[in-house]
Amino acid sequence: MSKNKYDGFTLIEVLIVLGVLSFFCLLPTLSVVTWQKQTEVTRFFASFEKSFQETQQATIIWRKSTYVTIEAADQQQQVVFTENTGDGSKTSRILKVPQQLKMYGPNIHFLVGSGDPTTGNSGLAKY
Repeated sequence: MSKNKYDGFTLIEVLIVLGVLSFFCLLPTLSVVTWQKQTEVTRFFASFEKSFQETQQATIIWRKSTYVTIEAADQQQQVVFTENTGDGSKTSRILKVPQQLKMYGPNIHFLVGSGDPTTGNSGLAKY
């Protein structure tokens, strides 16, 4: 008399284990995608703040007219920081806005002499 004994796992048991393992592999991937988006936004704001301050400083220190404009180019928003150089040309820095953010607002023009206490015009900068 032979014993009908099978050693091993059924197909359904193997599929359940594969499903659980796939779920555990997928969780970190979803967290990384969310983390990357948050990091991109944080980096944008840090770069925006630095560029904005540099633009203000260029007006005060080097006495150059500067502009901050928000533009939409090819479905991608960007912030353009422009300085007028002494010879009439302009230099620009472009900062791309992440897809998660939508920027809007007025264009800003920092005027030479506004906010400078040495000129007697220590009021607010003119926008």
